[in-house]
Amino acid sequence: MDDTQRPDPQGALGERAGPQVGPEAAYRLVSRDGYAYVDVRDAEEFEEGRPAGAVSFPFSASAIAEFIAAIHSHFQVDSKLVVGCNSGKRSPLAVRALTESGFVNVVECRTGWDGARGIFGELREPGWRRVGLPTENGSPKRS
Repeated sequence: MDDTQRPDPQGALGERAGPQVGPEAAYRLVSRDGYAYVDVRDAEEFEEGRPAGAVSFPFSASAIAEFIAAIHSHFQVDSKLVVGCNSGKRSPLAVRALTESGFVNVVECRTGWDGARGIFGELREPGWRRVGLPTENGSPKRS
């Protein structure tokens, strides 16, 4: 199955805000194509483990303006960004917020760190950690 642009009928938004990729394609974008991996999980989740080189910008639907301001202070609107969370629930909301605020090169890692889950919590597609891509842990990287 193709690793990009697969429809997600059970997604958090129904209609996704931008292109989606699986973890392997996200890794290729980051390692070969100059994309930054923006992890939108909270600080505790991020410290427990994350894609190698990821930067932390926690996303909350109740603090979208703060999230956008933080991203704008670190990236230009034409920056290449892969956005991921834990299981694909927060990242589409973050991608939508970013694209609506003018970012033009935003891609969602649809599985996030752990993997995409079905409506009963079953693993539908493994995430970054589960497919064995490079990881790191510890205090968040943030400039």
